Amino acid sequence: MINLHQYLKSQYESGVYSHYDVQAKQQVTDYDLGCQHARQDFSNHQLHHYPSMLLRFGNLILRGKLIEIVLFVQGYNDQKRALQNKS
Repeated sequence: MINLHQYLKSQYESGVYSHYDVQAKQQVTDYDLGCQHARQDFSNHQLHHYPSMLLRFGNLILRGKLIEIVLFVQGYNDQKRALQNKS
């Protein structure tokens, strides 16, 4: 889970999401970022599997401290399923 957080943080800091202006960055949710990343991975043929149930359980144990990651993964997995069903 820590590796996923570090990955997301490094991607964000390296400017992966820099095509949005500052105001748009503040309005984009973690769920939407997950959806966007899934679309990007799908176009690159590099879809990943993230353990959403494990993250939800960890979020419950840690009293909501993983909510950003949980929402990102939920968006990623939802979009991944939608794209796979489409093709």
